[in-house]
Amino acid sequence: MSATVLCQRCGTNDGGQVTTDDTTGGTVIVLHGDIDACTGRQLQVLRAEAAATGHPVTVDVTAVSFMDCTGVSFLITLTKDIAPRRVTVLRPTPQVASLLAITQLARILDSVID
Repeated sequence: MSATVLCQRCGTNDGGQVTTDDTTGGTVIVLHGDIDACTGRQLQVLRAEAAATGHPVTVDVTAVSFMDCTGVSFLITLTKDIAPRRVTVLRPTPQVASLLAITQLARILDSVID
């Protein structure tokens, strides 16, 4: 499943891309590019869909080049919405890993670096 929602701010779908793959082992949300205000609506839609599945959720951030408070808010809200299940962040880039450490989200998220 893929959410294609135009940004309310700039009216485009440029920048970040968000897709999801609901597998038998859980839900995988794949983030690409810039995760910022332009991807906020897409993230809200996918967060609600992921929470409704009842599956564990993995967020693949391998291809994220930039993440601002929109991405941080998404991860916090997703974590709350699927509790007691945990969110796993897959292969965080150095920028994302630094953001998770600074915001202390690394304490509540599982990270897989391989």
